[in-house]
Amino acid sequence: ISAEEINAFIDDELIHEDRQRVREGIKKNPELTQLICDIDQVQDWVREAYQTVPEPKRFRTKWRMHVITPGALAAAALLTVGALAGWFAGKLTTPAMNAATAVPMLQANREQSVDFNSPAALSRNVILRLGSDSPEKFRKTLTVVEHLLKTSAHEPGFQLEVLTNSDGLNFLRADTSPYAQQIEALMTKYPNVHFMVCGTSVKNLEKSGAKLNLLPNVTVTSSAVEQVAKRVREGWTYSAI
Repeated sequence: ISAEEINAFIDDELIHEDRQRVREGIKKNPELTQLICDIDQVQDWVREAYQTVPEPKRFRTKWRMHVITPGALAAAALLTVGALAGWFAGKLTTPAMNAATAVPMLQANREQSVDFNSPAALSRNVILRLGSDSPEKFRKTLTVVEHLLKTSAHEPGFQLEVLTNSDGLNFLRADTSPYAQQIEALMTKYPNVHFMVCGTSVKNLEKSGAKLNLLPNVTVTSSAVEQVAKRVREGWTYSAI
């Protein structure tokens, strides 16, 4: 099954015989089934990303964040559809290929300078995502969070979400987080900061038999992808740590 056939199957462009052949292949291959589901989800991002939202303003700053705007999200999603299908098609012919060599998702992020010392900049809510358990990234995340909360103290309505997925869950686990006390103190002091974990990552962790003990008041979202896409559509600034 080629990448072209996978995309054509998704778009309902195959003739009956070819569609039936691909459908039989899907039934016999769980990995291909998951791929089809992933591409369907990405196409949903494309449709949602083109909904009208305010264009984010640009500001000069010493702080730099990777911001996904609706147009960039749509472009990234389109690239991802091709990347997912192309990677799987290649894997069918090269069994030794490792999944880690797949093209990373959402590489079309556009960089934008954001001055977090600017009152105008802080009028936009922020969502940070942490997907690593690197001690350096843990420290960086906490530093950025503390800075944003301190500088936005007098900005009514400002909201900050800190979303963790994959190995980043360890940042918000009571048994693994090196900053548990600081995080709990921040949530107590600042009611406008919300710490979250990806529901998909939680399910994967539980399937492995691990017990998840989250810090108090940490919430579970349906998935990191859906939460980020939702906030971007609402005009939030997004940054992956």
